[in-house]
Amino acid sequence: MKRKCIASFCKEIPYEILAAASMDVIKIADILDNVGESGKYLSNNLCSYSKNALDYLLCKSDLFEGMIFTNSCHAMESMYEICHNLFDDKFVYMLDVPRIRTPKSVDYFQQVLIAFKNEISNYFNIDIKDDVIAEQHSLMCDIYKQRVGLIDKSKKNVLVYSTNYTPFDLQQVLSQFGDYNIMTELLPDYEERLLSTPNIMERIAYFYLQNKFSSTNYNIDAVTESIVAFVKKNDIYLVIIPVIKFCSDQVFISAALQQKLKKDNIKSILINTEYCKFTSGQILTRIEATIENMP
Repeated sequence: MKRKCIASFCKEIPYEILAAASMDVIKIADILDNVGESGKYLSNNLCSYSKNALDYLLCKSDLFEGMIFTNSCHAMESMYEICHNLFDDKFVYMLDVPRIRTPKSVDYFQQVLIAFKNEISNYFNIDIKDDVIAEQHSLMCDIYKQRVGLIDKSKKNVLVYSTNYTPFDLQQVLSQFGDYNIMTELLPDYEERLLSTPNIMERIAYFYLQNKFSSTNYNIDAVTESIVAFVKKNDIYLVIIPVIKFCSDQVFISAALQQKLKKDNIKSILINTEYCKFTSGQILTRIEATIENMP
């Protein structure tokens, strides 16, 4: 039996629930050449990632049985509304992720996840068992643990702080820096996101809401302080902060983060870019120049 494929866009998508339903989840990151159909639906002042993602869906919608969004930003909310109207033969869903991080928000998100599981079960006529979800969550945590173990302690650490996605051109540039550990997630801190409780939905809710990279956390002071603490704890050599044009979440958090890093004498570089293939040369030059001038 062919497995169903679901398109995702944000970090708070509960992959464990979808995996327990025997579904494959693909986070849209590819960029298509010479495509601009998204301009018919999205305004010019929305970020280039959302436009590329919508272009991809318009061209390759037959690959997916469904699409899952979160209320992380205006661009994702706009994409949800558009896809809900365009793809009425598919499962198109919006997850309501809390904007604050409190015990009550964990309780609320737990109920959101339960409703999400039930919606999938009803739509696809699938029985999703909690013990299978728990197995998938344990498997994902094991993968995090293995990735932490692969970090080469003899190399210097470079952190890329991106609230939701690392720009495509920056991904290309970073692949050339083999002498550094390029961290695009806060992997060594993943254990802080684990909760000891038999309630699997509560564990998953807590795990995703404790993600320091989340663009849905509006407590900017808490986010920047936790990132700086992580940088100091893990001896980060350089922090790269990409900001995609018209991404309001990245603009606010990134500006505050760079100011905090500067105050603590931590080297950082802020890169304004588009989500495209064409600015890699400029980014490479800036990063190389920054690293060469560092002690």
